[in-house]
Amino acid sequence: MNLWEIFPSVCGYERIGDQVRLYIDGPKPQPNFTRRRGVRTSLFRLYAGQDAQDILAWLGRNRAWQVMRVSPPYSPELGIRAVLLATEWRGGSAILGLARTRKIADAAHRERLRHEVRLLIEMVLENPVRGGEFGDLQDLEDAINAAPLGVELATAAELVDGCSGTPG
Repeated sequence: MNLWEIFPSVCGYERIGDQVRLYIDGPKPQPNFTRRRGVRTSLFRLYAGQDAQDILAWLGRNRAWQVMRVSPPYSPELGIRAVLLATEWRGGSAILGLARTRKIADAAHRERLRHEVRLLIEMVLENPVRGGEFGDLQDLEDAINAAPLGVELATAAELVDGCSGTPG
């Protein structure tokens, strides 16, 4: 299996247990680097066993392709983590706004957040400084993609609990 040939035809992927789904946009997908990334479509190829392990190992070696990962559904824990990460990263005005207000104000704010996080991900892929940065930014991106608009993602008490590691 040549993943260098497969991944340019993929819209997204996700790990489900010990299986990997590679989402495609048609029965005969064509390689395309301008398609939306991280998209869950109704068509997918399911890999299990050694094939799934090979895909995950390949993704571990070729981290740039991890941007194709499909975001998990939103959860309150993801919202709390996102606000904590926004407070830590302070990448730009949109991320600072998320840290300050604990909300994604509107669709325009979400787009600005996506842009800033993509830039941070690119920087981390090119020049990692500490372990876990890439995973942190993926978690932040997941929350940005899935969180409701105009709703407080975390209360002050939840943030304090999140910082101290104690459950709310």
